[in-house]
Amino acid sequence: MAQNIGTLVGAAIRPNDSLDPIASAFSSEIKGGLHTAATSTDRNNIIIERREWGMMCYVTNLDKTFQLKYGYSNVNIMDNNNWVEFSGSGGGGGSIEWIDSVTSVGYSQPASPTNGDRYLIGLDPSSVLTGASWSSFSPGIVGQWNSTLSRWDLTTPTEGMSVRVDDELNSIYKYEGVYSTGGWKKERLQQVRTLTLSTVNSINYTGSSNPPFSLYETDTIFIVTYPSTNSTSLIYIDVNGIGNIQVKKPSATGLVDFYTNEIVPGVMYSLTYDGTYFQSVKPFSNDDFFAIKYYIEPSDYIVVPQYYQYWVYGDLTVAGQIVNYGHVVIANGNLIMSGGTFSNLGSGQLALVNLTTGTTSVQLNDTDTIDFQVNNLITGISASAVVKHNSLTASHLNTYNNGGATAGSILSVDNNGFFQWIDGTGIGGGVQGVTAGIGLTGGGNSPYIQLDLDIDVNNSGLTYSGNSLVVSIDNSSIQLNTSGQLYVSGGGSTPIYQNQYSLVTVGDNQPTGLTLSNVPTVFSSIQVYINGQLQQLGDGLSTLDSYFYDGFSVKSFNNLSVGDELYWNGIISNFDLNSQDLIQVIYES
Repeated sequence: MAQNIGTLVGAAIRPNDSLDPIASAFSSEIKGGLHTAATSTDRNNIIIERREWGMMCYVTNLDKTFQLKYGYSNVNIMDNNNWVEFSGSGGGGGSIEWIDSVTSVGYSQPASPTNGDRYLIGLDPSSVLTGASWSSFSPGIVGQWNSTLSRWDLTTPTEGMSVRVDDELNSIYKYEGVYSTGGWKKERLQQVRTLTLSTVNSINYTGSSNPPFSLYETDTIFIVTYPSTNSTSLIYIDVNGIGNIQVKKPSATGLVDFYTNEIVPGVMYSLTYDGTYFQSVKPFSNDDFFAIKYYIEPSDYIVVPQYYQYWVYGDLTVAGQIVNYGHVVIANGNLIMSGGTFSNLGSGQLALVNLTTGTTSVQLNDTDTIDFQVNNLITGISASAVVKHNSLTASHLNTYNNGGATAGSILSVDNNGFFQWIDGTGIGGGVQGVTAGIGLTGGGNSPYIQLDLDIDVNNSGLTYSGNSLVVSIDNSSIQLNTSGQLYVSGGGSTPIYQNQYSLVTVGDNQPTGLTLSNVPTVFSSIQVYINGQLQQLGDGLSTLDSYFYDGFSVKSFNNLSVGDELYWNGIISNFDLNSQDLIQVIYES
């Protein structure tokens, strides 16, 4: 051992008495140990004679303790980059069991990190890391960017260590195992979120979550309350503006859409995100197992799902609403509409069964003038009626105040458009004394009528010559066909039936995809049907159920053109269209 130099003492330097109000030494004047400095500058000015690797210095204006760490930046003891905030572990963390939060779980090294940025660099040995530095790390290490030294300061995890990930919903991870064979496992915290929704169209609902999150997680449960029932079968929810997600419900056949008006306002529903949809679970018993009623009250809204049957013995009276996707079977009775609605949708069918005969039919009774015929079709029951031969006697055409019929009476119409019987006695099979407008005059010899003609002989296909009508074949308005028959070639029209399934529409002013294939004639009406139901069509107006649009303006009926597109107003008509709705446009061209 080398001999010490300097002022040598043989015992510790101490005050004369333990109660003496003096210090035996000043910490800022000793070599190594624990120093105190007012600022970082004072700390950095500690002279080499008082420095020692591993020494501590408490900086009062920062309220932090720093350690002079050997080799942190280099082995130069006077390089102040070797001062490291003391926290009990590397990388700027806290205690051994709990370290400072990280920005996110990362697998690719960021190109331009900011000083202090912290990451879980992978989660476990299965993680694949990329980047100049990260690819050389074992996954699961905690890294903090040091811009002063342009490097990642690393904290090696220990078993039981915990950390919070800032950009995740369930954000606490715990390290299980020994690094680097162990891994970070997510702790399930704040897994249930409560949302209060709002909507303007009862289709798209929005809500916010506090604290907020930036992406949907498949392990989160949302408890939601709807402000209104759904106006269509399509429901969407957007939380925190992240994006619209369609809501579906599980069924025996998989995920399916809701029925219109199925959502009950004010009731709490639970949702889980499956990566594509929100799956909703009803908080009450399944309505598919409905109670069978023979009287549907005005407040009732009954949905018969696909593959279900609604059986009623005797008459079924409907004062409310039945929406039928399955089978409604009425045994030994009839369907009586009492101010309500009955709708067959999809593959829905209505069947009336006679249990006595074993036949399925509609009970329609013939009358003395009408014969009914009933056919069972795939889509349901169809009935037709014909008038019995020789059944329309004079008594069936009772004209009330216009008199009854006697032998020889002729059926006519009065000035008000009502049937009347007139006496045909003396007419003798012809018409006498007829008073008419231009073209017919009375006074002809019985049983003939005198005919006076006023004909434009220059432009018509008919001419008058020698007290006779002559047909002029001008090959323009009147022509001969190959059978030698006359036909009119001008002024006719062809009925047009355009059928097409709609595009999906949401709200007003939505294109349906159907464009006019022909130009309607000036005298033609034009009608729009959705699934066989007549809808309102705007004549130059966009405020009805539908209208035609050419990309620049709303079209009126008298200026329609080929290519004009039918637009649909879902809010005005109270329903939107989907790809299963059939549009039919009928007009003449």
